[in-house]
Amino acid sequence: METLLSTAGLLVIVAIVLGLILFLYFIPLGLWITA
Repeated sequence: METLLSTAGLLVIVAIVLGLILFLYFIPLGLWITA
């Protein structure tokens, strides 16, 4: 059970980091397109 929890935690952290990177990457792109 502990390994399952740690694996889920790692997946959540990775998902958050990837989401933030994509978010920060697409903001300037969107601003450049709309500008």
